[in-house]
Parts: sequence; structure tokens; C-alpha cells
Amino acid sequence: MTRFRQPVEAAMTTRLRTVDVRMPIRDLLPMFNAGLVPIVTDGDEFVGLVTRIDLINYLRVKLHEV
Repeated sequence: MTRFRQPVEAAMTTRLRTVDVRMPIRDLLPMFNAGLVPIVTDGDEFVGLVTRIDLINYLRVKLHEV
């Protein structure tokens, strides 16, 4: 429980990479392998971020659609 007493910055990462919303999904894999977190933008607008779990869930849904 002592971990919950630490400041938020202790759980944050600075290993971020800005990517365009139109970038192919396959280009995320090398970023994840490098330990980076993709921050998605559309021009100057923040759209969101993508985690490995987001990508796995997306691919799982796409597999079931086939």
C-alpha cells in the first residue's frame, strides 16, 4: 500500500513518441518493442494515446469480425 502514497510522477513515463492519427497500425509495434508510448495527434490536436492492451483488444475484435 505504500506505493499508493508515492507521487504520480513515480508511475509516469517520459518515453513518449508523437504519431499522426493516419499512421498505419503496423508502425506501432516497433514503438512498443522500444518501450515507447505513442501519443496520437491530428495536426496540433491531441487525440489520445495507444497502449499495448489497446492494440491487442483492437486486433482481437478485428479477428472475430473475419
